[in-house]
Amino acid sequence: MPLAWDIYMSIVSGFLFSSLKPVIENKYNLKLKESYFFFIGLLFNQSIILLISVWCWVEIDPNWLLLYTGNPEFLGSFVHLIYGFFPFYYSMPYMVNLTLHKIKKSRFSFLIVQTSWLLFTLIILPHFVILFAGNDTVLNTHANDYPAQFLWWLTDFPNKNALWILPIDLKTFFLTFFILVIIIMTSFQIIAIQIARTNFFNNVKTSRDKGSKIKTFLAAKLLDLTNKTIINTAKKDYRFFSFLKNYKAKIQFTIRGDSINRFLVFDGNGGIIYARGRIPHPDAELIFRSVDDAYNFIKNFGDIYDGMIENRFEMRGNLNVLLKYQFLTNFFNPKKKKIDELKQKIISKLN
Repeated sequence: MPLAWDIYMSIVSGFLFSSLKPVIENKYNLKLKESYFFFIGLLFNQSIILLISVWCWVEIDPNWLLLYTGNPEFLGSFVHLIYGFFPFYYSMPYMVNLTLHKIKKSRFSFLIVQTSWLLFTLIILPHFVILFAGNDTVLNTHANDYPAQFLWWLTDFPNKNALWILPIDLKTFFLTFFILVIIIMTSFQIIAIQIARTNFFNNVKTSRDKGSKIKTFLAAKLLDLTNKTIINTAKKDYRFFSFLKNYKAKIQFTIRGDSINRFLVFDGNGGIIYARGRIPHPDAELIFRSVDDAYNFIKNFGDIYDGMIENRFEMRGNLNVLLKYQFLTNFFNPKKKKIDELKQKIISKLN
């Protein structure tokens, strides 16, 4: 791809990926590591530069490098240094946008940079979409052997695979490339507009908010898995089934705001009913204060007492019913053995 366009893309990518972390965290109420976004963006940027731009410059049409406006030969070996600095072109905008975010000035930064990249692309478009336009300098065996043609409709081109990792011809490759450029630039522009319109950076959620759809889904699935495991274990293990005899109880599980409602019924003869919704007059009810509280408590096989101390839920009804329920979940809790071993070591040391 043209050199100036590549540099611009690296700058825009830095602003994009530095914006994604706070956007995703605030939208989905998650906590993510900064390094993940930085390196994913760097990999995205370098992959495109190395696999497409450098390859086109060396193997296809070096005159495209300067959009046929000048002789690329004068760059000489300096062009290698320019491409070697592409991680820097990505990293500096990334850090600049992080600084803007800290002072709450980054709401429009990505939109401004992205829009300027779009306008720059429109300005150079007549040269950008043409291959083999060339000038009088021949730097390889392909540059001037073929007539100027649009990227999306090559009819006369070298008979070779596009890349050693892609067994497709140049016509298919450049048509795909042209479509991907449109998709990438359109996606970047939509994301930039959405960030500027909704100001994700300032819409920070607290741990007591409604929570993300993802965590609501995961919390519900974990709760279903736990209670269905109780049912399946009772069917397969006679020892476990014996604990359920004479255990008659109705337990309601709720997340404040009614995003999740489940109930569990033990009939006193070993039978269990588990379903969605609410059951009238439960013997015990756990009302989680948020999706986060429910998700973290269930995934860690939380202790009833610890949950009360940490204020993760409100408990209503008979505590003994919930303690018996916790005993049942501990039967298949993978952490229970390690916890018991640790407790035994502590007791041994005290003795």
